[in-house]
Amino acid sequence: MSNPPGRSAWWRATGMTTLSGISQHFGAALAFSSFSVVGPTAMAWLRLLVAAVFMGVWRRPSFRLGRTRLAVAVGYGSVTAGMNISVYQAIERIPLGTVTAIEFCGPVVVGALLSRSLRDWAAVVLAAAGVLVITGGMWAQEVIGVLFAAGAAVLYAIKIVLTDRIARSPRSLDDLSVAFAVLTIALAPVMFPHTLRAWTSGTTLLAIVTVGILSTVVPYLIDQYTVRIAGPGGLAVLLALLPGTATLVGALALGQVPTLREVVGVALIMAAVGSRTTRL
Repeated sequence: MSNPPGRSAWWRATGMTTLSGISQHFGAALAFSSFSVVGPTAMAWLRLLVAAVFMGVWRRPSFRLGRTRLAVAVGYGSVTAGMNISVYQAIERIPLGTVTAIEFCGPVVVGALLSRSLRDWAAVVLAAAGVLVITGGMWAQEVIGVLFAAGAAVLYAIKIVLTDRIARSPRSLDDLSVAFAVLTIALAPVMFPHTLRAWTSGTTLLAIVTVGILSTVVPYLIDQYTVRIAGPGGLAVLLALLPGTATLVGALALGQVPTLREVVGVALIMAAVGSRTTRL
């Protein structure tokens, strides 16, 4: 088990996670604006395609990873693709900030399981309380959207663990490149027919490329950096910042102005993160 990061390293990881969240959620807002041309599931695949092309050109990875590394890479890619589809299906139905809050329940569970002290458990409970405050009565208002968000939460928990496994690889970025490429090719026969309208619109294509970079390439590269500093448990708790960035982006880009309840929930989550700035 790695040594806990120092205060400056922890704050650096916090800043990088905040940047990751802003990038990811502006990408989600842009994707939402394109759902009338490309549906949520097809958009998720196109986002994966952009990431695969970008990473492939940059890294030029070898597909000879060995059985274990290839299995972890493909597993990571599969979980990521499923999570993205669930998130896009959810944000088509319920506000971005609410989706992210429900999705965060997955990292909360990982943070609890990997905690090492009562202080850690208290921080996780505080973060969970914030999530419950944010979600409010949404379970009764839009069941399908909440179920998709809950599915994303389960996949997010698995992704946290796999992110740590990927980060331990001596060539983690190459492994990510292979994961994106394998999943893009495997899903192409099913997904490509649903994307035909996108290829005839320059504006939509530009939006898709931007979504792929903002929502996939930037956040996942930052995650690899952050998990090396904070470990999977630390990354899980740092991701409590994401409901805050999602609420902010939802208000700025989509006009989804948060209620007082949502503001209080975000404040609770921020307090949970702040209470763990000295150790993991």
